[in-house]
Amino acid sequence: MNQFFESIQEYISEADFSLVSLVLLSVLGISWIVQLFFYLYYYNAVIRRQKQEYRGQVTHEIKRHPVSIIVTARYATEELEKFLPLLLDQNYPKYEVVVVNDGATEASTVLLDKLKSKHTNLKTSFLPMNAKYMSRRKMCITIGKMAASYDYIIVTDSDCEPTSRDWLSEMMRNFTPEKEIVLGYSHQEQDKPGFFASLLRFDNLFGAVKYMGYACHGLAYKGTTNNMAFRRETFDRCKAYASSLNLEKGEDDVFVSENNNGSNVAVELSTSSIITSHKEMTFKKYLFLKDSNVETGSLYPSGIKFRIGLEVATRMLYYISLISLIAYSLVEGEFLATGIAALAGLIRYGIQCYTFTTAAHIFNEKGYAFKFVIFEILIPILTLYIISFGRIGKKRQDLWKM
Repeated sequence: MNQFFESIQEYISEADFSLVSLVLLSVLGISWIVQLFFYLYYYNAVIRRQKQEYRGQVTHEIKRHPVSIIVTARYATEELEKFLPLLLDQNYPKYEVVVVNDGATEASTVLLDKLKSKHTNLKTSFLPMNAKYMSRRKMCITIGKMAASYDYIIVTDSDCEPTSRDWLSEMMRNFTPEKEIVLGYSHQEQDKPGFFASLLRFDNLFGAVKYMGYACHGLAYKGTTNNMAFRRETFDRCKAYASSLNLEKGEDDVFVSENNNGSNVAVELSTSSIITSHKEMTFKKYLFLKDSNVETGSLYPSGIKFRIGLEVATRMLYYISLISLIAYSLVEGEFLATGIAALAGLIRYGIQCYTFTTAAHIFNEKGYAFKFVIFEILIPILTLYIISFGRIGKKRQDLWKM
């Protein structure tokens, strides 16, 4: 065995790397180290948090606070008929559901009146069609808050389906005295399977792993109003969405990042707390959504912007240097460099497999062990395209239902 290691040491000491290989090895090494740091420290935080849950190391609130569920709906009679009864049938002692109807039709009005006759905890309000507002959804949430009776609020959408009768209990158990905001997971369901549907689901999963992982380290900057809870006083303190009135979307991100103090944001990871979103997304809508995310990202705290930018930059440098080094070293016969690059690639891939497959299991998603390499390269390219060329088309699309 000693002879084996001595032979390897002798081979390495005699290796003569070209200048190109040394440069590529240096770039690969630096980007590889930074990438492993992000995966092991930030992205695996969700996995560590789940293990702490299993060990009973996470404190939960025993008291069941009364809560108001705000449901935003726009021309959504079919969705309300399908999913609203599930919200009204939660295993929770005291709560109400406030439906804010934007674009009320006769069918939706009849449906809501019928449900109100059966459920005394159902309230309805509406947003006038002639109301002029950059984001009608922000206005609907604000109206819903005004109509809500309780000091704790959960927001969701008319086409969102709770996966369990315990959804409300699982979200509300996180409101210990120091917590003001709770971030839940929203699964993205698409009727048509295929590459685009897989891209959407991976982007959704990777995004949740990132922002929930950051939140576990006191760096919450993002959430989704498909599945988010907060205290009324928190919403009032920041004057609702006053700082994001110019945004069509992204009010949830601004709300979380503005109100995060390092210890007041909780994440809920149980499968019973998952919301399934049934919004149908086209590729053009997806590009508009990514465009809005880029616009919202400019408002993130500088530390968050630096971390996000550093991860994406080193990710692309990693792939460029890895592929270039393997190709160059094979052509030049520098096989030690080839082996180093291959080993670095296998280690990172193994950590990625563990991170994404475990996170997918936590969020009840399918595994991405063989897909994420393509998607994690493609998504930054799409983002770069959006940054370079801006909005698609001449008119801004109505993003309310995204």
